[in-house]
Amino acid sequence: MSFKNLLLIGCGPHARTFYFPTLKKLQTETGLRISAVVDLKNNQPSVDVFLSEKYPDCVSYYVEPSGEKLSEELTGMLYYAALRVDLDEYIPPLQPTIQDSTIILRSIVFHSSNGNKELSKRFENLLHSHPRFGKSFVLVASPETRLHRLELRISHKNDAPDDYIVRDDYPRFKAMEEHLIELAKQYFNADIIETDYLETPEISGNIIETIISQASIPVKVTLLKWHCFRFFQLVRQHFVRVVLIADCSMCWENSMLL
Repeated sequence: MSFKNLLLIGCGPHARTFYFPTLKKLQTETGLRISAVVDLKNNQPSVDVFLSEKYPDCVSYYVEPSGEKLSEELTGMLYYAALRVDLDEYIPPLQPTIQDSTIILRSIVFHSSNGNKELSKRFENLLHSHPRFGKSFVLVASPETRLHRLELRISHKNDAPDDYIVRDDYPRFKAMEEHLIELAKQYFNADIIETDYLETPEISGNIIETIISQASIPVKVTLLKWHCFRFFQLVRQHFVRVVLIADCSMCWENSMLL
């Protein structure tokens, strides 16, 4: 089979947890593979270990840090431009699909909380042309549960700087979450699910039964915010094929790869 080679810019925890395993599982179907990565020079030791242990055929290149960080506004505009392209080229999936989070909602609440109303409005204007889903959920949890999950991520070295907002500025995080819930209900008819005790089989089972009873198969499910491994495990048991689309984290806890 002829493969299309991909160059991945950035080989941090998110890329290692999601992009590499996902593309490897879908390699035969998509014809895509990560054949090279580019990262900062000071990240070389950890990247080299990761590639040598799991992807020895992947070539790595390293650059010196510039010392400059993209502004939040510039980063937001890049996300906005990418989203415009995604919406223009969107093709509905032919199999049951889980969309893990949406850049559009997270960008709206993130830039709104930063006071950048103009950029937030740009994203909001795209909501009317955004694909809708068969079933949508926003998963929430108590502060204590979130802090516990953050500690687990830190212990597994799967944390990112933005994750610490839960610990360091919870009032802002809570305001962002409430804004996201409002939008998710308005535009995606989302259900809100408390996940503090979601690991309990009885609760998780009830959620799955609700999905099956309210939506015909095949069903497109979106998780607008995700932080519960048990939920994904149960969904996978009930659907023949599930594709996870994991996007960049922005002040939210990451998901588990199927």
